[in-house]
Amino acid sequence: MQHYKIIEDKLERFIQKFYTNLLIKGTLLFVGLSLLLFIFGAALEYVLWFDSGIRTLLFWTLVAAEAVLLFKLILIPASQLFKLSKGIDFTEASSQIGSHFPEVNDKLKNILQLKAQGADDELVLASIEQKSKTLKSIPFQLAIDFRQNLRYLRLLILPGLVLLAIWISGLGDSFSYSYERIVNYNTAYAAPAPFQFSIMNRNLDAKKGKSFQLKVGTIGEVKPEDVFISIAGKETRLQEKAGLYTYTFKNVSEAQEFQLKANQVTSRLYRLNALDIPLIRDMKMNLDYPDYTTKKNKTISGTGNLSVPEGTQVEWIISTETTDQVQFISETDSLTFDVENAEFSLKQIQNKNKNYAIATSNANFKNYDVLNYSIEVIADEFPKLVVERKQDSLMTEQSYFFGKLSDDYGLSKLVLVYYTPDNQNDKSVVNLPLSKSNYAEFSYAFPNEDLELQAGTSYEYYFEVYDNDAVNGRKSKASDVFSYREKTRLEKSSDNLKRQDSSVEKLSETLEKRKTNEELEELQNRQKKNSKLDYTEKQKLDNFIQRQKQQLQMMKNYSERLKEDFKKMDAEEQNQEKENLENRLEKNQEQIEKNQKLLEELEKLKDQINQEELNEKLESFDRESKKQEKNLEQLLELTKRFYVEKKTEKLAEQLENLAEKQNELSAAEENTSKAQEDLNKEFDQLKEELKKLDEKNESLKAPMEVGKDEELTDEIDRNQEEAKEKLESSEAEKENAEQEKSSKTEARQKQKKAAQNMKRLSQKMMKAMTSSGMQQQVEDAEMLRQILDNLIVFSIEQESLMEEFKGISNSNPAYASKLKRQAELRENFKHVDDSLYALAMRTPMIKETVNNTISDINFNIEKSLERLAENEVRMGTGSQQYTMMYANDLSNMLDSALDQMQNQMNGSGKGKPKPGQGQAGEQLSDIIKSHQELEKQMQQGQSKAGQEREQGKEGQESSEGNSEGEKGQQQEGKPAQQEQMSGEIYEIYKQQQELRNRLENRIEQLGLKENSGELEKSLDRLEQELLMKGFSSDLLKQMEEVNHQLLKLEKAANRQGQDDEREAETRQKDFNSSSSDWKEKAKEYFNTTEILNRQQLPLQPEYKKLINIYFNGKSD
Repeated sequence: MQHYKIIEDKLERFIQKFYTNLLIKGTLLFVGLSLLLFIFGAALEYVLWFDSGIRTLLFWTLVAAEAVLLFKLILIPASQLFKLSKGIDFTEASSQIGSHFPEVNDKLKNILQLKAQGADDELVLASIEQKSKTLKSIPFQLAIDFRQNLRYLRLLILPGLVLLAIWISGLGDSFSYSYERIVNYNTAYAAPAPFQFSIMNRNLDAKKGKSFQLKVGTIGEVKPEDVFISIAGKETRLQEKAGLYTYTFKNVSEAQEFQLKANQVTSRLYRLNALDIPLIRDMKMNLDYPDYTTKKNKTISGTGNLSVPEGTQVEWIISTETTDQVQFISETDSLTFDVENAEFSLKQIQNKNKNYAIATSNANFKNYDVLNYSIEVIADEFPKLVVERKQDSLMTEQSYFFGKLSDDYGLSKLVLVYYTPDNQNDKSVVNLPLSKSNYAEFSYAFPNEDLELQAGTSYEYYFEVYDNDAVNGRKSKASDVFSYREKTRLEKSSDNLKRQDSSVEKLSETLEKRKTNEELEELQNRQKKNSKLDYTEKQKLDNFIQRQKQQLQMMKNYSERLKEDFKKMDAEEQNQEKENLENRLEKNQEQIEKNQKLLEELEKLKDQINQEELNEKLESFDRESKKQEKNLEQLLELTKRFYVEKKTEKLAEQLENLAEKQNELSAAEENTSKAQEDLNKEFDQLKEELKKLDEKNESLKAPMEVGKDEELTDEIDRNQEEAKEKLESSEAEKENAEQEKSSKTEARQKQKKAAQNMKRLSQKMMKAMTSSGMQQQVEDAEMLRQILDNLIVFSIEQESLMEEFKGISNSNPAYASKLKRQAELRENFKHVDDSLYALAMRTPMIKETVNNTISDINFNIEKSLERLAENEVRMGTGSQQYTMMYANDLSNMLDSALDQMQNQMNGSGKGKPKPGQGQAGEQLSDIIKSHQELEKQMQQGQSKAGQEREQGKEGQESSEGNSEGEKGQQQEGKPAQQEQMSGEIYEIYKQQQELRNRLENRIEQLGLKENSGELEKSLDRLEQELLMKGFSSDLLKQMEEVNHQLLKLEKAANRQGQDDEREAETRQKDFNSSSSDWKEKAKEYFNTTEILNRQQLPLQPEYKKLINIYFNGKSD
């Protein structure tokens, strides 16, 4: 019966599942129906508002209905499930199963019937067992499906949707109130008002100290016209707009209770709470700037926005009320402020830009007040360095630099770094002066005497500036790298000569342009003819003045360059000839400046009415221009001769050096054809230089002997070429040692011979220059002596002719013959002028004062002829007087020049003497003593002149009644007396000129040129007084003034304490320091001045940008 037992167990489980299914179904139905009943009842109460009796009936009806549903749907199935009451048996169960499984319906019933009929019959039992076995595998529980109960969920969904709609519509409270009235059916409830108050605010929490707006709405069919609020017994009408009533509680400081009233409807009691808020009373920031910025620390209040230098420490100090916490919130971190006595603080060093917020919190509000700020961190910028370089137009290896330096907070150091390209690790650093401010300028010259540069070495160099950044460390900015090669002494000297030659050529071109004075002559002629210049003539005059200005400026520039080249010559080249040329250049520049001033005066007078003064200025400019042209022409010729002389010396020295190289190569083991070829090229270059030198020498008005020897030069060429060929042969015959040795030996012999010939040629050039110079000096001295004799004859004849003109009138028949004699004297002086011009072109002894004096003599001769021809005897004799005065001056100058030539020739074995050396060992006190003796002679001359004037008066009175013949005899006696007096004046004048020359030489030796200005003016007035008025009281007064100036000069000499030896040292020192002015020259080259040392200004960054724009021309 085992299989039958299984069938029974399965039937039991089926019955349990059957009642479980009924219980689930009943529960769903009970809940759904109960909700519907309650909703229905509450709806009736809400709509009809029943009295107590009806609410009692409604309540118990709902309770009874719920009880029936509970009994039928839950309690019965539960009791049957737990077998508390009888349920279905196996037969009913089999019917339920058979309805689901039709194939087992009859079998299952048959088994149950057999079991019921014959439980003891073995045959029946066997049959039951057999049939049970066939039904054992069928799952009876599947006949019950719990999912079929899902359709009853609709009873739950429907009431749920109804409740949701009620809640959404806002009638939840009213519906709940209806349910409350049904439950409390014994309580009497009044009918509801036609509307209800509804608080629209989310809550009734106000921020203390702030205003709070109460928003009130109404619910119901009736809308009240006015709504009032009652606060502490005081009613206030609410504002209505669009169905919404509002009231504002101003500055809520504490909690308040209120009620709403309208149409006899009163709301319940409401409470408005006053919550403390976190308040910021004050916020300030202490800014601690980095020390190197030199900015003063400061405190900022009222804002949190900052613009600070990098590395600035910012301390926030915030005063608060009712605040528990203050936070610093940024993109990277969130920090909490330290708090002490309601004061919050935080320190932070700023290194980059950031946006941040300050948030306050307390128990009521979290991050209530969030204030957003930003910090701009100004990074320390790299220093800026802008260097401008200019190269000297003549000395191209000389570079001048002008630099602009700037930094945002300050510069700390400026250096020059130079090194050799093959050893860049070994750098030399030179600290340059620098203003420790935000902006600086510097000027520099490279090379200069302060740098230790080795001759023949190449260098690279640059400038580097450092800032004062103490946060990130000092930053630097370097300029571009420049290159330079330090030349040897011989190379520098050769380049200097080339520049001298270039300057001389430019000056010569400018001089040739100025020699065309046709335009000036035309202007002078028009000026004489017309009383007033018309517009066209004024324009011509203006154009002439402008062209002359340009030409004078060009001449001045080239003269300065030439003078600079002379200063840069080596110390051993400092000799009398060079010093003389330098002095001539100084005088030439003074003359240029004088002519420039005359041009300025002409420019002022061209528009004025005074045509006579304009004509005088034109004549003066013409005269001064001719002087300058003549002096400049002589200066250029002497400079050309100096160039030829020095170039010859340099080429001779280069030949000597090349000979040494040739000798060294002949003795060297590495004697190659390539090395010989290099020497051949060097000699070829020297030949080209010798050829150019010969052309320069031939262009001189009096060429010199430069030792040219073409045969010797060709022989050197042959020797070098043969040596090269032999060396090439030896290199090609290395396999044959004997032949190689023979070729090398022959090559060495040719090399030695070439070296010997080079030395011979060098010595010949030096000897030729020396012998040519000595021979030329002898010829020049003889020529000068002859010129001096002719000049003295001219002076005597001019003086005699002047006295003759003073003794006759223009109506005298002899007047024309004497005028003709004056013209003859002019022609005689032209011969003197031409001879002196030719001599001045080859000797520096003829100074510019000689040329100037000659120009003055020519001018006064022409003026005397012009005035005498126009019968202006008094003015004509005045011009003759000036002619004689200048002729006497010229005689003294030439006499002094002749003495210098003779001294130079006598001392030629000891070297060339310095110009105007004077007597050996002569002191200034000796010259002053000689001058005092000359004063005594003048006093004696004045006494004689006074006696003769008395005699002349007496003779004039006695001759009033005499005949014409007697008058003629008296007049014939006057020239003899005047001639005697003029001879004495001339002798004293010669002594005065000699003393003046000695004095000028001594002043030059002592270096007191700057102290002798007033003395020279006094001497000029003395000589003019002597020649124009003779012995007079004014002459003695002028002599006393000269003595006074001499005593002042002697005191200056004593203070200076110089002697002849000290003078030589001073000159050498002046040369050594002549090029030390490179700093000033670098500034002048860029036309700059020293910038003021500006202190760093405490400006905001935006203003700093404006300053950068101002100084740099652009914004960073």
